Amino acid sequence: LDLLSDPSTLVNILCDAPLVASPGRKLQYHSITGGFILGEIVKRVTGKDIRAYLQKNFARPLGLDQFDFGVPDKLVNDVAPNVTTGMKLIKPVYNAFQRAFGVDFYSAIEMSNDPRFLTAIVPSANIVTTADQACRFFQMLLDNGQANGKQICDPRTIWHATHEQSYGEVDSVILFPFRYSMGFMLGSRRANPYGPRTENAFGHLGFTNVVAWADPDRDISCCIMTPGKPVMDLPVLHWLNIMRTIAKRCR
Repeated sequence: LDLLSDPSTLVNILCDAPLVASPGRKLQYHSITGGFILGEIVKRVTGKDIRAYLQKNFARPLGLDQFDFGVPDKLVNDVAPNVTTGMKLIKPVYNAFQRAFGVDFYSAIEMSNDPRFLTAIVPSANIVTTADQACRFFQMLLDNGQANGKQICDPRTIWHATHEQSYGEVDSVILFPFRYSMGFMLGSRRANPYGPRTENAFGHLGFTNVVAWADPDRDISCCIMTPGKPVMDLPVLHWLNIMRTIAKRCR
């Protein structure tokens, strides 16, 4: 956690890490590390850190006052804490989360509530917002980059960001077949986070039971935020059924 305030050291650690597979040979979700690489690219191309870039190009033009990487120190106690719920994880699921996060599942929950995490820039892991404002971001993507009478994104950028880059291979971290674009988890006709017959939907899962997505076929943008983490319990099925019901009712 102390290294989060020193992004250059984090990038150097990642650059020095040995390869574990040939590039392009293995589908593997990078839940934390990938964001630091993207943040560094944004900084080198634009001269701004990714938080400043997000605010200038997205949050302020969209009128989103609670949509940022982390929060100021004075707002740390306003963030809903993540909590452990449900049954204890069985070993295969526990191991999968440890591969994804680099620490065990319960330590990840504790660390996600730490002020060092909540005030840092963790590009792929600590956007703090409300469900409404996340939906407004995805609605802008549905509307070809337009919002509030402004062109926030070039439509070609959205096309590239949502165009399929993997084709249902089993992700070696999540241990489940996923379709990915350059920036999103994509839906499908069968099992996926957004419900059945959602092959054109795009979005992303957050820390287990958080999800935000847009579905062009249904013209909807959605976000569900739950701070409880019942990975191995009946409530997970209820949570998944919310997306299934939305997909079935909205046609």
